[in-house]
Amino acid sequence: MAMLVYSAPGEQDRQFELGARTVIGRHPGCQVQILDGLVSKEHCEIVARDRSHWIRDLGTTNGTWVNGVRLLTERRLEHLDEISAARARLLFLDPGAALRRSPTGDPYRKAARAPSEQPPPRPDVGDLPSLRRFYALVRMLCAESNLKQLASDASHGLLTLCDVDWAVLCVRDASGAFTELARAGREKPPDVSAPYPALFDVAANARAPTFQLAHDRVLQLVVPLVHADTVKGVFWVGMASTTEISPVLEVLSSYGAFVAVALRALDGG
Repeated sequence: MAMLVYSAPGEQDRQFELGARTVIGRHPGCQVQILDGLVSKEHCEIVARDRSHWIRDLGTTNGTWVNGVRLLTERRLEHLDEISAARARLLFLDPGAALRRSPTGDPYRKAARAPSEQPPPRPDVGDLPSLRRFYALVRMLCAESNLKQLASDASHGLLTLCDVDWAVLCVRDASGAFTELARAGREKPPDVSAPYPALFDVAANARAPTFQLAHDRVLQLVVPLVHADTVKGVFWVGMASTTEISPVLEVLSSYGAFVAVALRALDGG
């Protein structure tokens, strides 16, 4: 069942199951009511069609945004997309649709935003919607019972939390070898076996993040996923060399710990 997880400053998170047509707005008659003066009475709608969910803005002044891009036309929602309406954030969850998608299709997300667009304003203090989104993701990952789905959700979820261009999640087996489980990105990640596989071992042995500046000036970062002093896998991410690393490391250290717990729960080791 597809649903929305709603987060806004000063409010409790709420979950809404999506029906055939779900209207989001300020009016009490909306299926998802947002009490914000910057939100229109009927702000946007999500329609279920062709086993997918489609979102469109309803002619608002402040606009509706998906993953930082303002909606200009109708758009199909993907599992873990973030919808923004004024100061509210809605996380779209549809793991069933994600599993139905063909593995031969393009797994990479579009750019976070078009060059001519700017993201909607965020709160000045604490960025509470992002914090709530973080814990909504963590709760979902820790409840997942399918390893492939867990890896896919964890990789795509990471892109919504920090400024990286791509992410690859690899798990470590009993022999110490790393195997790729999932990848996601605004740009296509490189092949795991090609560039610098020794980075995985260095990060795992040191239990610490490891960096490498690739020939294309992309900064590659490997972060071990450690639980109970055991490395369950690694997150391998790429970002522009001009990106500020500290916020990315801060997110990865916390998020990676929860992902390691979820991985351990599934493999039982």
